[in-house]
Amino acid sequence: MGKHGPNRRSNYFDVHASCMRNLMEQGFVLEDGLTFEYLSELNVFVLTGEIRCLGGIEVTVKKEIAVLAGEGPTALVQTTKYSYHCHIGGGPNILRYDSPVAHRDFHHKHLFDTFGDNSETEILHLDTEESVPTLHEVLQELQAWYWENHEKIARL
Repeated sequence: MGKHGPNRRSNYFDVHASCMRNLMEQGFVLEDGLTFEYLSELNVFVLTGEIRCLGGIEVTVKKEIAVLAGEGPTALVQTTKYSYHCHIGGGPNILRYDSPVAHRDFHHKHLFDTFGDNSETEILHLDTEESVPTLHEVLQELQAWYWENHEKIARL
């Protein structure tokens, strides 16, 4: 089973909390504003909100985690939809990862001209499970991007 395979709900939530705590202890993530909500009519958990990071960077998270079987902490869950939109405050976009959507039926990554005209520069097709990042991996990528670009960010 790969990194995006089914998992027990309690483990899924514990891993999420541990990853966020780790990134906060490292000092890159300043505030975890994400919340889990259970939508019983759809039998999914929705993870939404903002993560605030150094340099005014924010990550807007919209994620659906379907309950595949069972209930309570031992329920088997799996992410079915996600969008991780990384931007600087209300301004320039950095990147965005999306699950398949109506107009693009594959996992993909949007890249932007953050320090230019903010236009979308490329859409990358993520065609293997390994190329589709977890939220933790997106935050690690963003942390590396921040350290490569923190002087440019300060001039915005």
